[in-house]
Amino acid sequence: MGVARLWGGPPSPPGTSLSRARTTIALRAAALLGLFAVLFFLTPPELPVCGFRWLTGRPCPLCGLTHAMFALAKGHIRDAVRFHALSPLAAILMAAVICNRPPSRRVWIPVAALFAIYGIFRLW
Repeated sequence: MGVARLWGGPPSPPGTSLSRARTTIALRAAALLGLFAVLFFLTPPELPVCGFRWLTGRPCPLCGLTHAMFALAKGHIRDAVRFHALSPLAAILMAAVICNRPPSRRVWIPVAALFAIYGIFRLW
């Protein structure tokens, strides 16, 4: 029943759960492509938006991540890693959240620890 409809069976009538699921998937894909387009066509802000860096003059664990996301969207992976070494990981997690596949605690806690450790090393 469900497999035949998912893989080329007859179309579901409007209002069914399969139709809503396809609409939801299409909306999430559009949101992800929209975010990518914004990052691709715009340039990163030049304003110092990090309060920690403004107060201390030292980078916080997330400093450079905005510039890195803009660089990743343009395909400049080397520049993105130069701005923030963990930017590819942040991009993957952001895409997972947008696609409504939020990683579990088994993923979030080590990633948060990794960002904290990276931030501590950036302070030196």
